[in-house]
Amino acid sequence: MVTAIRGDECYIATMSGKNMKDWLPRIKDVEEWAAFNECKKITIQGRRGWSRLLGYEITGRDDLNLH
Repeated sequence: MVTAIRGDECYIATMSGKNMKDWLPRIKDVEEWAAFNECKKITIQGRRGWSRLLGYEITGRDDLNLH
């Protein structure tokens, strides 16, 4: 995962790798880090299928947000 904080948003620019079941649970670490840094939302630039895996809401053409 490549992340950045942009204002009050945690932005995940990319997320990929082999053996997803091993690394995908780390998204909880990113969510905690975002909350610690007072982010109001997490945005992922990626495929719409991520919303199904993560339980995120699709809010734009390409953005997934956790509110």
